[in-house]
Amino acid sequence: MRELYSGRSAHLNCVTFSFMGDPVILAVDDEADLCVLMDRILSRRGYAVTTAGGVTEALDALAAMPAAPDLLITDINMPDGRGVELAERVREKVGDLPVLYVSGHSRAHAESAGTIPVGSAMLEKPFLPNQLVEAVAKALSGI
Repeated sequence: MRELYSGRSAHLNCVTFSFMGDPVILAVDDEADLCVLMDRILSRRGYAVTTAGGVTEALDALAAMPAAPDLLITDINMPDGRGVELAERVREKVGDLPVLYVSGHSRAHAESAGTIPVGSAMLEKPFLPNQLVEAVAKALSGI
């Protein structure tokens, strides 16, 4: 059975902490099932994952994290803010770190709308687990 995230769910808040390895990832999306899925996929591959259901929860989670994240994964649009703004606020607190944006929109749409910087790492929903793992590895390696 292949896990596939479809991008459709109720908008529920979620905050989970899963510190099982390195590197540390802060994953933010307002869709609770995607938070759970990213945590499950990435934790199984040895990443330490903290998930949050939006910008406010992400900033609260960041303050509670025992280590600064090595990567931020964020949806581009959430009810309480935009991913690019979250990335700026996280970088203000922890310094420069790579960001992987996730969205149901295409890269071309996101870039032309100005919701992500041109050339940013981005993963389109829906995605398969191996696509998430590959995108995370690329973002962490700076490719």
